[in-house]
Amino acid sequence: MLHILIFSLILPIYIILMFWKSKNWLLTFSIVDNLIEGLTHFKRKFILVTLLIMSTVVIFNFESAVLLYATSLFLLIYLLITYFIAFTKPFKKSILFESFSNLSIKLTKSSFTKRLIEINEELRGKELNTFNQTQEILYANNLQLAVIAHRGMYFIANKLSMYKKSRIYLYHISINIIFLFLFSAFIFSLINFALYKISSSNFAYSGTFGWFDFLYYSSFAMFSGGSENLSPVSILSKVIKMIMLVSAGIIILTIILNVSFLVKGEKYKEDIDELAETLKKNSEYFQNFISEEYNLSIFQAIEILHKLKSGFITLIFMLSQDIPGIENLRSEDESKKDNNK
Repeated sequence: MLHILIFSLILPIYIILMFWKSKNWLLTFSIVDNLIEGLTHFKRKFILVTLLIMSTVVIFNFESAVLLYATSLFLLIYLLITYFIAFTKPFKKSILFESFSNLSIKLTKSSFTKRLIEINEELRGKELNTFNQTQEILYANNLQLAVIAHRGMYFIANKLSMYKKSRIYLYHISINIIFLFLFSAFIFSLINFALYKISSSNFAYSGTFGWFDFLYYSSFAMFSGGSENLSPVSILSKVIKMIMLVSAGIIILTIILNVSFLVKGEKYKEDIDELAETLKKNSEYFQNFISEEYNLSIFQAIEILHKLKSGFITLIFMLSQDIPGIENLRSEDESKKDNNK
């Protein structure tokens, strides 16, 4: 549970810092979306990748027909599962949106979070002007976490409207389709190479052929006749060629489905609206907490953190540009830095 809470604290800050570097929210959301998707179900994906590597090793290093047939069958099933995942993906909520929604809820409801942002017991009931330097640091550390949680969620919720209007999700489609094609070509090259090792009579060819030649053949055979110097002869190799053509049709259908569903459909926009609403609702929790626990408005909290020279005040300023008066505080802070130089 603790690692989930820590991740829920780190993820929004990580996204904000990425934006800070790139100054491009659309690019930031895209990168993080791909990153989260890659890390989701990491254990399962690690096992599948391991099995794929083992299958590749078997096909390259073993001559047993039974073993090669079994490995080829496994690779076909593996590819079928990959197609199913790619085909059904448009109907599922974005992993980025779902992760943000779940993490923001856990962050809001967690007792661990509350302990991080509440006033230290030794400071409760005391006036700020009576604090010594150590007490000021304790007070500022807890308050700034509450402010960052509130402003971070609210800030990202507002930026989602920009993401909603963009067509950046077409970037995801392009990446996924390119991967699907390359992965399919790789799998079919292994299967065809295995058939060639079992019996070279499965193919009509001229010269000596290795795995790379089958990769070249498989890449083109999915959408055309394949290679002039290599063609399927046996029933089994022709069946594989037919499956390759069907696979090409699945890839094309997946492209059409993804584009039409995302561009014309409303579900994607509804998912964004739902996430934005969840983030704003959870940000209000931290706003109310600051008001009740510290007896401060958000502007007053930021003003105090500015006076106490909070370590995250620059980040807080960036997240709070929509609050009247913040720009004056920010200008004052920058002027002091310039004078110190």
